[in-house]
Amino acid sequence: MIWVDSVSMLADMDLRPMSETDRATRGPTQFLADLAQAMRATAETARQATVEQCKSDANAYTEQLRAGTTGETASLRTAASADNSAIREWSKAEAERIRIEMEERISHRHSQLEEELQEYNSAIEIELQRVANVSRPSKRRSPSSSSGSCRAPTRRASPQWPRNCQFHRRSSTPIRRPWSTTFA
Repeated sequence: MIWVDSVSMLADMDLRPMSETDRATRGPTQFLADLAQAMRATAETARQATVEQCKSDANAYTEQLRAGTTGETASLRTAASADNSAIREWSKAEAERIRIEMEERISHRHSQLEEELQEYNSAIEIELQRVANVSRPSKRRSPSSSSGSCRAPTRRASPQWPRNCQFHRRSSTPIRRPWSTTFA
């Protein structure tokens, strides 16, 4: 028995019973050829149905992927936006931390400058007092001067320059200081 899937195949087939003469003339080769042709037609129909089903499944899967891609793209964009916001906040916090540290360092350096200026000014004052004490003649009163006698002034020794003064030996050659790298 032969299964026929389409009406067109039925129209092409000769369904009359075969006579003995037809059987002899057609022989088994014609039967096999017709059987092969029917099997090919059935296979082609099944192949076309399978191809159509695959195309349909592929289209459905493509649509499903596109629909999922849209949602996935939105979630990726949302995550990237959140990361960018976090980076901006971190940057602002770091900038604020650096600004605060800068202000603290400037304030600390300013206070150091004030201390250095005070030390420098006090050192200058001490030096000025030493120079003033040395350059000022000491008033020695002799016991006889109070009586009103008129004596010639005594010769005084050379002024005692402070040890740290540049010309303390009354020479024109300056003394090299440890902090000084040049000679005058």
